[in-house]
Amino acid sequence: MTAAVELRDVAKEFPGGSRAVDGVSLRVEAGTVFGVVGRSAAGKSTLLRLVNGLEEPTSGSVLLDGQDLSSLGERRLRPIRREIGMIFQQFNLFRSRTVLGNVLHPLRLAGTARATARARAEETLDFVGLAGHGDRYPEQLSGGRRQRVGIARALATGPKVLLCDEATSALDPQTTGEVLALRPLRAAQRTGRRAAGTTRRPPPRPLDHGARRGRPPRSGRPLAAPAHPRRRLHARPRRPG
Repeated sequence: MTAAVELRDVAKEFPGGSRAVDGVSLRVEAGTVFGVVGRSAAGKSTLLRLVNGLEEPTSGSVLLDGQDLSSLGERRLRPIRREIGMIFQQFNLFRSRTVLGNVLHPLRLAGTARATARARAEETLDFVGLAGHGDRYPEQLSGGRRQRVGIARALATGPKVLLCDEATSALDPQTTGEVLALRPLRAAQRTGRRAAGTTRRPPPRPLDHGARRGRPPRSGRPLAAPAHPRRRLHARPRRPG
């Protein structure tokens, strides 16, 4: 079976010799939730940008439904990017637009008819528990509700793949649990969509990969991987006084 998202020995090197992703190979099947856990600057965000085509790999291949993204030009990449939803760590909402206006934005970019786009946006807001909040502005909402707007925006176009870049790291643990328990994130798994995310915090439920300095050193449940690392980590001795 063809993996929905597949990376084959992917590396990404930036000018100056900094290698953010180093020889990563992984597969994300349909209907699965896949997480990459690692420290800051481990290359997690770069990995997601490779998946959605915003970065090109220095070497290796990134495939979406069996299609190699690096072989496509910008014009052919645009419709593929519309099939990928993105939830950001800092929400990235338009402050000058209402909640409804933020969710409508990707639908308008996709050329969806006005009436259809509005109906879809309102349906998606209801889906994330924000029915009746469409006329409010992001600054009038709590952090948890703003992230729900971000989730609604990412889901509005019906993407095949949902990418989450530390989507709950700016939220407190209780709000994080509420966001992760949202029906859309559970429904995405049931309907065959793929969700991939990054985090620095210990995740509250099973994820799949741990990353360190550009390379995922171990695959497995997040609590099992740190307990049995491939590399031994040595703590620096404290200086006296």
